[in-house]
Amino acid sequence: MRRESDPLAHWPDRVPLYGDGDRLLVVYTGTESARTGRRWADGVWRPASTPIAAARDAALDVFAGWLVSTADLALANELIAAGATQLRHAHVMSHDLVAAHPVTTDSRLRIEPLGPAQVDRHAHRLGELSFAAYPPGHPDHQQDTEQSARSQMHAIARGEVLGPMMAESRVALAKGQIIGACLVVDRPGKPSQGGPWIVELFRDPSSPAKGVGRSLLSAVLTAARDRALPGLSLAVSHDNARANQLYLGLGFTGVAESWTLDLPS
Repeated sequence: MRRESDPLAHWPDRVPLYGDGDRLLVVYTGTESARTGRRWADGVWRPASTPIAAARDAALDVFAGWLVSTADLALANELIAAGATQLRHAHVMSHDLVAAHPVTTDSRLRIEPLGPAQVDRHAHRLGELSFAAYPPGHPDHQQDTEQSARSQMHAIARGEVLGPMMAESRVALAKGQIIGACLVVDRPGKPSQGGPWIVELFRDPSSPAKGVGRSLLSAVLTAARDRALPGLSLAVSHDNARANQLYLGLGFTGVAESWTLDLPS
């Protein structure tokens, strides 16, 4: 373990799982899916010295019927071969906030700061837009109903989703109506696995305004750079090609990958 320390040790509530002879098999964070309420072993990490078969068998036993997320591709493949279903392949991206990427904003847009009280007050509209932006079938779909999307907004405002909201959060308005938002929270740890983290970015798919997401991101990046934050990170699904291109175009770089699986019970 001396040279194989858990890269996610800064996450709260890390749980080690040991096998015979006190061999460390995996470390994980036990949580619950906000979408389904199911048990979730997040950030599953396996020391390189732990045989893949031992980690696989332990995961299949302890996490039976759970969701499992891991950056360990070998472990993910072993679990899939044993009957797990892949739900998501995601990329973690991070921006060092050094390079500036000027963006021309649509004249119909107004980008303004967004605080927790405003998110709470406008949770109905924000949840409606989030659900419309990521409907069932979308690579980054998370909430199954508008009601759950609205509940997610209230939870973000309370600081219950990864961390407390940050002042760099922004909202996009057109003709006085909310048409998009970028919500930033302070996730435990340091960039790129923690720190300032974009937990939500969405726009009204029916709005004729152009470049809403790009304008929101540019405003958030500028605010974060002005306050000398250490970086800004996010996660996006591999299959969401449009979003991946947007982030790369604004200076984000891929730093890690993860796979979320549904384990058989």
